Amino acid sequence: DSNNAVLSQNATGLQTYRVAKDNKIAETFIKSVLTWSDGTTYDNMRINAMEKYGLKDTDSFMKIFLPVNVKTADGKYNYIDTHHRNCKYESMSSYVSGIGPDVYSYFTFVTWSASDMGGNEAKSSCIFTYDINSNGDISNLNAYTMAN
Repeated sequence: DSNNAVLSQNATGLQTYRVAKDNKIAETFIKSVLTWSDGTTYDNMRINAMEKYGLKDTDSFMKIFLPVNVKTADGKYNYIDTHHRNCKYESMSSYVSGIGPDVYSYFTFVTWSASDMGGNEAKSSCIFTYDINSNGDISNLNAYTMAN
């Protein structure tokens, strides 16, 4: 309801259209990093995420949440393929945690799934925190796993 949006903006500064825009930006990013099927698609996703979003191997998000897919010395085997890992984005639910003149901060619950070679699927959740400025740039990115 637009009256509630106006009241909310007047009281808190929250612009609901901005949140909707930011949610689309965040979902595009989160979906891209949580959708891969094997070692090769993980490696490609990781490189693309670093290039598109300006992430570095030294960023805590990359080191903790999207680490290098470790390979054997001969390069024939990698952790993801050896352990039959995969990942598929399912959904997200974001909450505004801060409002600044140019930047909104978010705390987002994300659900993703993985399946084994027998086709059994399990869902899991994690938390993403991030800022998005008025240009749509994501920064201050972190992700945390949750005990299920």
